[in-house]
Amino acid sequence: MSDLSEEIIKIGKEYIGLGAESYLKRQCKNHLDKNLDKVEKSDLDDLADWVEKKASLVMDEDDVSEMAKEIEDLRYKTI
Repeated sequence: MSDLSEEIIKIGKEYIGLGAESYLKRQCKNHLDKNLDKVEKSDLDDLADWVEKKASLVMDEDDVSEMAKEIEDLRYKTI
């Protein structure tokens, strides 16, 4: 896994728990047409949008928004 994908998974686990990695892998594969370990900073807005759309079906809206924002904010971190 890349350092960026590890950070994405870490955020996901805070909100989703143990299923975060498989969930995020599916979102990347189905909506970004790439593996999670190939995600780049330029993909983070799209990933956050899809995560927010899909997770909001089963999670608290505030938590989903926070998770999506944290994923988007990885654009500005040195990784």
